[in-house]
Amino acid sequence: CVCSVGEFGQCVCNVFLPDTSFPADRVEHMQTTSNQLSVKVKLQIIKVYYVQLEVLLSNLSNLTTRVESLESGPDKYIKLEFELLRIELREFEALVTQLKASLNSSSPAFESLYIEIRNMSLIVDQLESYDRSNLEVIRIEFAKLQRKLEKCQDDKDDFSNAGIGSCKHGGILRIGKPVYICVYIYITYATEESKGKLVLGKINEVSFEVEEVWQTSIYKQSVTNAFMICGILYATRSIDTQTEEIFYTFDTNKNEESHVSIPFEKFQDFYMYLDYNPSDQRLYMFNNGYYVYYNVKFNIA
Repeated sequence: CVCSVGEFGQCVCNVFLPDTSFPADRVEHMQTTSNQLSVKVKLQIIKVYYVQLEVLLSNLSNLTTRVESLESGPDKYIKLEFELLRIELREFEALVTQLKASLNSSSPAFESLYIEIRNMSLIVDQLESYDRSNLEVIRIEFAKLQRKLEKCQDDKDDFSNAGIGSCKHGGILRIGKPVYICVYIYITYATEESKGKLVLGKINEVSFEVEEVWQTSIYKQSVTNAFMICGILYATRSIDTQTEEIFYTFDTNKNEESHVSIPFEKFQDFYMYLDYNPSDQRLYMFNNGYYVYYNVKFNIA
């Protein structure tokens, strides 16, 4: 503002103002440019999330296939890493939430994805606690085991209800199925030709004649008793009033004899015979009215 004296002596004030015109065209250009940039950015965001959404849907479809395979195939065992499935489902849900927030959209497609993911999470939880494939395998194996157990009980336990040696029962109720093992009949004797040495003979079950003969090197008088196991003759002798000893064997399979020392305790001083039962692998002895048995341990080496 500038003040001065006018031509007629009056006070004159002059005010200088800048250009008062508003640059509307420039503002409009800025708004247009801003809108164009915003559209371009949104398009680029949509493109990025569209690719991510395609990956999501592909992974979700793959996951669905894996779960359906398990549900529809009880005869197949498909091991699922349930914790890995949960992680994948959480990642899917987070991505859908991010897409929904970035696009500011409440499309039914997003709600459908949410529902599908939550349903899948429930299925995974159910499958982990109730894996039908594993359960089917367990049922089959359990049924096999149960049948074996029932057979074992029918063959053994049901026929061992009375204590061994006990007479506290009401007599025989029934007889079980036969348990049989193929064995041969052998005899031991001595002849004048063998000069008192023990001869082992194998009997033909049909003709009841001696069909094979083996000559041993021990005298029959030195043998207290003898028995056969798997084609091998075991001869015993008395050591003292309490001890018996297997001292000689003859293997008819190899035609070989050997001297051994396998002592065992006698129940009483005198006994009648020894007999090996292959069905229970025990050695039985008849001893002055007592029926005695011994458990036998074999050399498996």
